[in-house]
Amino acid sequence: MEKWKGSSAFDAYQSHNPIRVRHQVAAIYSAIQAKQITYCVAPASFEEIGQRVRLPDAIIINNMGNCLDQTLLYAACLEAIGLYPLVVFTEGHAFAGVWLIQESFSESV
Repeated sequence: MEKWKGSSAFDAYQSHNPIRVRHQVAAIYSAIQAKQITYCVAPASFEEIGQRVRLPDAIIINNMGNCLDQTLLYAACLEAIGLYPLVVFTEGHAFAGVWLIQESFSESV
């Protein structure tokens, strides 16, 4: 982020600027992308429903994960810097989103 904006600070929603939030989100995405994590199938599981999830350290150490693993890694990183991530599930896929303003479902109800 420092290369893009001259500041490496993650200030979550303090700036009240959705563009600043986008820069933080992009910086996290870029850092994960630089790891060149290999896509792989879900880990072996004996559950009849659901899916086992690799923990973030396992994803980084083994350099592999499926869409759910990587989505949850990304969402956890966003949450760690103070942003409100979303995880969206579709048939056979998962992906992350984030609130661009300081709002969440619990606050909007």
